[in-house]
Amino acid sequence: IVGRGPWGNMYEFSMAFAFGILGGYLFLQRRYPIRAIAFLPIGVALFLVGYAATLPATIEPLVPALDNAPLLTIHVAMAMISYGIFATSFGAAVGYLAQGTDDRFSWLPSHKVLDEVAYRAVIIGFPIFATMIILARHRELNVRDLWPDETEPVDFLAHALRLLIGHPQ
Repeated sequence: IVGRGPWGNMYEFSMAFAFGILGGYLFLQRRYPIRAIAFLPIGVALFLVGYAATLPATIEPLVPALDNAPLLTIHVAMAMISYGIFATSFGAAVGYLAQGTDDRFSWLPSHKVLDEVAYRAVIIGFPIFATMIILARHRELNVRDLWPDETEPVDFLAHALRLLIGHPQ
């Protein structure tokens, strides 16, 4: 036990991300009958565990930019939760595309259920993801000299654009 969250290396985060995907699926599965699409989020989680198995699992001290325990803990937890919920939304969207509006496959939930799950998952995950991006932006402004990361401002702008465009439904 290292006394910190899973942000020291890609092995730790990949394992945490897989756990978040499974948690997001289980959360949505309790409310909606989506057991038939479980193979998609579980497959993504298994892929991540397999990917993590190829990475070194050595524990090293954190770089100074990551040594902000409260803020980084919240940021990484929100990333795990939102990515997990979005992975389930991905599974429902793929199921919806396969099912079509004619409900072609009897083993899949109806297209209305899949549409509802995909939509609700995004509605749940979006504010969590937005908060995660804002925390990342805040962290970046505070540690710009220690660890400049050019991707997070782009993520923030893309997310802000998505907020402005909205969701037609």
